[in-house]
Amino acid sequence: MTDERQVYRGQTVSIIYEIKDKDGVLTDLDSSDIILVDGDGSEISSPPDLVKTATGIYEWNYTVPTDGAYGVWKVLMEGVIGSYTEKQLDAFEVLTDIV
Repeated sequence: MTDERQVYRGQTVSIIYEIKDKDGVLTDLDSSDIILVDGDGSEISSPPDLVKTATGIYEWNYTVPTDGAYGVWKVLMEGVIGSYTEKQLDAFEVLTDIV
């Protein structure tokens, strides 16, 4: 896991998604959903939505609560393009606080 995907409680993780059609051209989503599971395996209710920054480019930002679980968190992005559903799985690690 890269340093960019390692955060401490209270810090924000950012994930950029590139959405391409079957021809490899950046395209916009018709709709999307984010499923976020914390380091304890619990699903987080109402995670933030994707934010479109350009055609086919979306950013997702999440600030880990100060009491958030340590460990690897999983982010499943499901985006609909016409009748096709694009799924991308990402992860980030919440590190133990330094005392």
